[in-house]
Order: sequence, then C-alpha cells, then structure tokens
Amino acid sequence: MSAPAIFHLGIERFRGIKTLAWHPAKGVNVILGGGDVGKTTILDAIGLLLSPTNPTTLSDSDYHSRDIDAGFVIEAVLALPPSSGINYQIKPSWPWHWNGSKVVVPSPGQTLRPRLPRRAMRVG
Repeated sequence: MSAPAIFHLGIERFRGIKTLAWHPAKGVNVILGGGDVGKTTILDAIGLLLSPTNPTTLSDSDYHSRDIDAGFVIEAVLALPPSSGINYQIKPSWPWHWNGSKVVVPSPGQTLRPRLPRRAMRVG
C-alpha cells in the first residue's frame, strides 16, 4: 500500500449530519452536492480524525441540532502507509484503545497506548 485509504467513515450527530455511513470506492472519490449539504462537514470530520493533535475548538454549532449533551461520533476504518509516520508518533493523539471488539475509553488519569487498526473519536 502506498497511499492512504479510507474503507469506512461513520458520522453521527456532527454538524448537519445526523447519520452517515460511507464506504468509499478504491481510488478517487468525488463528493458532489449543492450548497450547505454536508460536503465540507465530511472533509472536516476526516480532518479531525487525521489531525495528530486535534487542536480544533468545538462550538455548539458542531453538534447536530446544537445538542451538546448528545455528543457526536466520528469513526473510520483506514489504512495509512508506513511513510505517513503514524507508527513513530511519540505521543498518542487519541485517548482510547481498541480491545479487539470495541473502543475503550480510559478512566480519568489513566494513560493508554493505542494499539488499534481502527481510529475512532467520540465527543460528548
């Protein structure tokens, strides 16, 4: 594998997207649509997953229907080539690990080193 690949992208309650399950085709995928239908939201969700530090400040408009208490979920199954350097990160960029069947969020103060082929982010 020489290029990054997204095999599945799942979004729940993020901005204007209530639920999205997408399995992109191999190669180039084009996201088309009119104004304000979610194209940028999909790209921003992918950006949040791939950001090594997730420095983004969230606002209430990032939550579907501004329901902060419901939170949102962005998850993906992806492959990154060795040249991405993902294996050489000094500091984990997500606070959870994969136990083989689900994402496990550590208790406060607990530090886990991620060992997962799937990268997920849950906010809220």
